Amino acid sequence: MDSDFRRRPHNQRNVEQAARGGDANDADNGSPLNPGNTNMNSSCPSQPDARKDFEALCSCATRILAETQGAAPLPWEQGMAVIAFRKLVLTSTSILRLVPGSQSSSTACTPLGPDLGSIGVLSRTLVETVLTMRYLLESPRPERERALHRQVWEYHEYLERRKIMQSVNSRSPTLGILRQMCDQRRVDLERNQAFQDLPREGRKQVLRGEKAKLLTNEDICERAGISRNFYAAMFKYGSNHTHSSPYSFTLMNSKPSSSGICSDVIRLTLLIVAGFLSVGIRDYVSAFVSQFQRIPDKEKEVIALWLGVVKWDLNPFFARLCE
Repeated sequence: MDSDFRRRPHNQRNVEQAARGGDANDADNGSPLNPGNTNMNSSCPSQPDARKDFEALCSCATRILAETQGAAPLPWEQGMAVIAFRKLVLTSTSILRLVPGSQSSSTACTPLGPDLGSIGVLSRTLVETVLTMRYLLESPRPERERALHRQVWEYHEYLERRKIMQSVNSRSPTLGILRQMCDQRRVDLERNQAFQDLPREGRKQVLRGEKAKLLTNEDICERAGISRNFYAAMFKYGSNHTHSSPYSFTLMNSKPSSSGICSDVIRLTLLIVAGFLSVGIRDYVSAFVSQFQRIPDKEKEVIALWLGVVKWDLNPFFARLCE
């Protein structure tokens, strides 16, 4: 499926150009990203732009979701993937509403300027959603492994429900029911031979509710064709906003201008979300293959470009932002 999106090669210069938002002076005539034709009906964009590309990707994902949700009964993995993809589309839409200049922006006239903190938090949410969906859809898997993955997932779900209820109202009758459901799922897990074959520490982490997936995000990234370094840096950036670190407060003091830190922060976020959303679309249509043929060639070119971005460790644009 990945190779289907890559009908033409994209070189490193193309990727850097897309990451910094595009520059007509940098584009080579006749290149895959600038075929020397500014007609909007061209098969690929003449000037790569992270914001416009993300808008195109979001539109593509929204259309695909509308055509796949509510379909006939699906296997558990695909059913959960539809839910994850819906969350991915909603998160992407929320980001666009916060990005100045986007078609969906609702902050253009806000005197406080762009909400950089929320944009950063949502970028991390988008990354985690893409990786979770990838984990759910990864195939082929032996039936034994598929059953274990589902057991771990559902055990974690009920354990979290129980923990929340315990904190909210420890006397609630619902808490007793949740305890029984958790206990039964724990017993079933510990009896599962595939679970017993896991490393001891891994089993402990699952039973304590510390992990709902049997692969790390780094491992999922590697299997998805995403640079581990790209993921680590991008996730760290989003985490700073999620946990309200000193760094995130400094960024909130940035002036809402067309240049400087504020502009760089928005560009960085768009680099993250465009790259990971392209991965999400690719993986989702791998489970709904009829959708691939319905994606216009122009959108396939955009997806292919950003699939290249997430593979690239040495992105000079990103490096400048982190100095």
